[in-house]
Formats: sequence, structure tokens, C-alpha cells
Amino acid sequence: MPDIVSVLPMDGTQPLGIDPAWLKAELAKPGRSQSALARFMGLAAEQVNRMCAGSRRIQADEADKIRAYLAATSPGGATIPHISPKPQAAVGLPIKGTVEAGSWREVAFTDLEHEPETLPAPKSVVDSGAFALRVSGPSMDQRYPDGSYVIVQPWHGGPLPIGKRVVVERARPDGLVETTVKELVVNGRGDLELWPRSTHPAHQTPIPHKDLDGVTVRIVGTVMYSFQPD
Repeated sequence: MPDIVSVLPMDGTQPLGIDPAWLKAELAKPGRSQSALARFMGLAAEQVNRMCAGSRRIQADEADKIRAYLAATSPGGATIPHISPKPQAAVGLPIKGTVEAGSWREVAFTDLEHEPETLPAPKSVVDSGAFALRVSGPSMDQRYPDGSYVIVQPWHGGPLPIGKRVVVERARPDGLVETTVKELVVNGRGDLELWPRSTHPAHQTPIPHKDLDGVTVRIVGTVMYSFQPD
């Protein structure tokens, strides 16, 4: 099992002492902001936003800069060499399988009967019923490079998650199933499409979000977070 990210250690603690939810709350205090921290660290605001959401790894040197910024903006500007919020408990999410565009299989990951591996994830980012999947191939490499893990919240109907990344199962009449991750969008004609977000020339065409030529389409869940192994 790879070391997923430094904020997700196997023993359920945070080795860098930076809990994303705690950091977000600290940056909401008067005199602080995510944008100001981004300028202090020399990062794009989006990178700090992802840190606070728990979807971007916090490097050791970045943790030191975060501590320095919080120290400088604390009342009186007191030096705080180490900030240690409570360790964040982790839960083991089942890794139910692999999502890969263009790979048609005899069974879908939802049909697997063997005991799945688990991925340690902070309780604060996990909803009831959530599970993890490995991403294989380049079809979403702008968001989820090959080898990434996505945490998926099952979708049980209701308003469609327009603009979200979704896990989709497509079933052919011969019984083969493709499971993939795509972004659900509405095109200029008002039709729903599943778009790859890829640098690869083979993955530049959207998939219609409808049953077509005997292929049925089903949304399995929405992607809540993603992680990359070292």
C-alpha cells in the first residue's frame, strides 16, 4: 500500500500538525485570509484553497511557512514555532476498484465480491457510504493523474451534479461494463455530456449522458476529494 499523502498517515495522525479544517478556520479569523497566506507563501490562491479543502498535500517547508504566517498574524505577533492542533482521526475507506476510460470489463467494480483494500482518509472528509477508486490512464489527467485515488460519495438520485466530476458506469448489450471518471456539463444545446479533462489526444471527445446504441449510462457517485501517492 503506497504512502498516499502526508496528511493521510497510516496511524491516523497528521505528521505535519496541519489539519485542513483547522487551517481553514484559522484563516477565517480577523486579519487573516487564504489569499494573504497564498501571497505570503508565493502560491496561487487556488493552491491554498485546496490545502484548506484537504485535496492538496502540504509539504514540510509549506507547513513551516504556514506556521510563520499564523505566528505573524497572531495577537501581538508572538512567535509560535510549532502549532499542533489535535491529531485528525482517520478511517479506512474501501478501495473498490479502478476507473479507466476505454477499458471494458466483464464485471463492474460494484460487482466485486472480494474484500477490498482500504485507503486511510480523515474523518472530516468522509461521508457515510463513501469509497475510494484508483484512477488509471490519462483520460482525466488534468485533474487526476494516472495512479491517483478519488474518494467518491454514492449518488442516489435527485438534482444532477452539473459541473461536478462523477464516476460513471456504461454497460454494453454484450454485458461488458466501462467505469470512468468524467465531468458532467451542459453543452450549448442544453444536452448533458460527460467530458474528459485530458492532455491526451485520444481523450478529447465528450460522451453523451444518455443511453445510446444499446449502451446504458449510470452515475455511480460524485468525486469529493482526490489524492496522489508519492
